[in-house]
Amino acid sequence: MVAEWYFKVRGTEFGPVSPSELVQNAADERITPETEVRKGDGPWFPASKEASLFDRAAQLKGALPQS
Repeated sequence: MVAEWYFKVRGTEFGPVSPSELVQNAADERITPETEVRKGDGPWFPASKEASLFDRAAQLKGALPQS
């Protein structure tokens, strides 16, 4: 089973989202390194602590055509 993720923006909780949706939100800059995220029912932590999230977001962003 794929883990579900949640994130908070300005006090509003979003989710569940898939790992790929989490990366897409980081690529779209809705999730920043300071954004609180959590996996399933786990504790909240800064998105910067999630290994490779922003590396994968940068790769995705670089792969998308610029409008």
